[in-house]
Amino acid sequence: MRRFKVRAEGWEAQAHPLAEHRVVAGGAGRPGPDWGVLRLRLGKIGEGGPVKSNHSKPDTWVYPGTPVVLVDGRPCVQGYGLVDVELPAGPHDVEVQGGGSRGWWRVESGPNSVTELDFVNDLYYDRASGKHWYFGPALSRHNRRKMRSARRDQPWLPLGVNPPLERAASLAPMGASRPEVPAGFGLLVLDLRWELVWQRLAHPQGTGQVQMKHYGEPRPSKRRPWLDRPTLVIDDVEVEARWARLCVPLRPGRHHLDLAVPDGSSEDHGFATLQETVEVAAGEVRRSTFTAEVVQLHDDEKYRLYVMELTSEGHRPAKRLPPYPAKRPPLRRMDGEDRQHRPYSVM
Repeated sequence: MRRFKVRAEGWEAQAHPLAEHRVVAGGAGRPGPDWGVLRLRLGKIGEGGPVKSNHSKPDTWVYPGTPVVLVDGRPCVQGYGLVDVELPAGPHDVEVQGGGSRGWWRVESGPNSVTELDFVNDLYYDRASGKHWYFGPALSRHNRRKMRSARRDQPWLPLGVNPPLERAASLAPMGASRPEVPAGFGLLVLDLRWELVWQRLAHPQGTGQVQMKHYGEPRPSKRRPWLDRPTLVIDDVEVEARWARLCVPLRPGRHHLDLAVPDGSSEDHGFATLQETVEVAAGEVRRSTFTAEVVQLHDDEKYRLYVMELTSEGHRPAKRLPPYPAKRPPLRRMDGEDRQHRPYSVM
């Protein structure tokens, strides 16, 4: 498909340096008696980039959003295009990070089988915001209507909890859903997400406008960054956290939440943290969104993600959950940015 064609050398879909599975470019993978093939098509619609007549609006510039695909929590594929991953038979969690926590899917890899997933970011809408995106089973055509109504056929997945809760916690589908609230309990729904909202790169050699227009980055990277899973503790109970929508049944009353996110500041594994107290009523669905606001840095040919801030937003109780995520947060200007609003200035 033409929209999955690579526009510049260096951003093509390929194995991540830390990949634990065999990756074959161009859809040439072959399933076998003990493994299946996961066929990924990673692309975007539109080019984004600054509006030629007006360079003073930060929200018209491209997010650094080249996809990184994680399999079972570990980076496996990076870049745009068509690529095959050979996976051992059994269930696997597939996650895409593309300028943020874009989506996840559970696949069942069977012997001698091929499973196809597409990821598409729509850059025509709201200029490079990636506000409309699709991740799921392959579609013959991608349009905004289908992208809005995607995320179908996802199961509710159990989450590990230590020590176990009275009722099982689960990972909810990305699409709109109506969760079941166990009798005598309330349901705490947590949308955990990260987004590139400070749109800057520390790169003294210039911005590389051609590459920035297509990819939001001055040049490709041999090892693309990703954000590890957060750590979530509710009332001294650790819940297996993902960049996803979590549903946790809790007894009515006040509950204390501790969230810690690796901040990417150093190899010593620093953390950004947030503590909150939430009130849950019986039969009620209480939803909160926690967002890690991230800047992508580029130093000495390497990229890294740095968490600048953790923010939270409470929502009114509702019987039906909206799609995840509903919208991206706005861009933010960094201290010291020059008055001409030139993007990606040296930090």
